[in-house]
Amino acid sequence: MLALVPIYLLLQRLSLLNHGGLLLAYSSGALVFSIWNMKGYFDTLPTELVDAALIDGASPTQAFLRVMLPLARPVLAVTAMFGFMSGWNEFIVAQTILNRSELFTAPVGLVGMQVDRSVPWGYFAAGSLIVSVPVMLFFLLVQRSLVSGLAAGGVKG
Repeated sequence: MLALVPIYLLLQRLSLLNHGGLLLAYSSGALVFSIWNMKGYFDTLPTELVDAALIDGASPTQAFLRVMLPLARPVLAVTAMFGFMSGWNEFIVAQTILNRSELFTAPVGLVGMQVDRSVPWGYFAAGSLIVSVPVMLFFLLVQRSLVSGLAAGGVKG
């Protein structure tokens, strides 16, 4: 949030106060977390597995794709889940960067339903449910990668 004013001014100078600017702001923020999270996980994986693959004749790219990447399925799933949820549920950056009501994201649009001192609670509850459905579906898709990645080991039986 401390960088919101400089981000806004930069996007304003580049004429990106729309979905393109929002995508750029979300991507740059999520990229930092993703790299930090995945680097920490890859540091915990045993390098002996890559060494064994290299000795068996695999190239470095093949060793990464066939040995390390399958073991990294849990961190890939968690990183994708956090990245999606942070962008989908974010409110303040979207409200600041998007300058036209037809461009508003779902959370900003839900808050916009408040008129003076009244809130149409039925519509608000229905909208909140609709906003939460993609997050639940994404979690159900990623859940298999979490469980199978945690159960996988360095040796297949």
